[in-house]
Amino acid sequence: MPISGLVCKQCGKVVGASGLHWVWECPSPAIHPGLVQAALNAESHLGWELTPTTVLGSIRAEIIKRLLPYKPDARGFNSAMWGAAVGRMVEEGMVTGGWLRQVALEGEFWGHPFLGHADLVLADPGSGLWLIDNKAKGEWSFFLQKGRGELASAEDSAQLSMYARMRPKEEALRDVWEAARQKAVHLIAWYGSMLAAERKGEELDPWIKARAPLMTMEEIGGLHSGGAANTVREAVDIFVEARRRKEAGDSPETILAAVPMHCQSRFNGKVCRLYCGANRVCLGLAGISLASKGIVAIRDVEAEKL
Repeated sequence: MPISGLVCKQCGKVVGASGLHWVWECPSPAIHPGLVQAALNAESHLGWELTPTTVLGSIRAEIIKRLLPYKPDARGFNSAMWGAAVGRMVEEGMVTGGWLRQVALEGEFWGHPFLGHADLVLADPGSGLWLIDNKAKGEWSFFLQKGRGELASAEDSAQLSMYARMRPKEEALRDVWEAARQKAVHLIAWYGSMLAAERKGEELDPWIKARAPLMTMEEIGGLHSGGAANTVREAVDIFVEARRRKEAGDSPETILAAVPMHCQSRFNGKVCRLYCGANRVCLGLAGISLASKGIVAIRDVEAEKL
């Protein structure tokens, strides 16, 4: 379902689903209207296909976004849009020497079809199959990764491992992909952030190259992504059941009543409080006050017009 409004924390109200408020009305805009509009365009394409990123995310929020209109805090678009822009830049810079960007993939896991897109792929029969995922991070996430050293996070390793077990949708790429995969599989996550040159007297490197181990499907299925109460395998079942009930004509409220709030524990509740665009709908349906989660209640100006 589309975004039906946007929270402007500076004005303390919900405004229309466009960037125009931050052009003409907001006295102290905290987000660029162009980023707002770009994010709205991206969010409008959500579908019911299973993807690695969907089942590794906050599964209840993913389902809400497909069933009900929701009203996220516009500031939450900043990191995602910066990340997307930087991702496109580094992908374009790497398209030399046989590297391919945004390779569409398909596969099957746990009896269900999956789709995905690999950021960068090199299928080299001599050295093997190379998959790169680029992660442009906010400062908090970047330093969290920095603490892991040169090993990718479990979530990013799971995503890349699932991609490695899929195949290109383009038939012309499949033979060379499979030949390279039989040789060896190399999974790499690049993490970058816009940082000061120095912090507390220490010079900072803005990018980290991290190795991602090839995880088994048993390991991926048992992963509690970001500390969620559900496993990835359980997230698949939850999503598939919600999709089935939607196709059967059940109401969104009935469907979501059966979807547990397992994602509240992701990253110690920080995702729910600060980064989840569906948090107001999610908590409202469950009868949980926003204040109990440290989320400021705002005046819904758009709803008052109805």
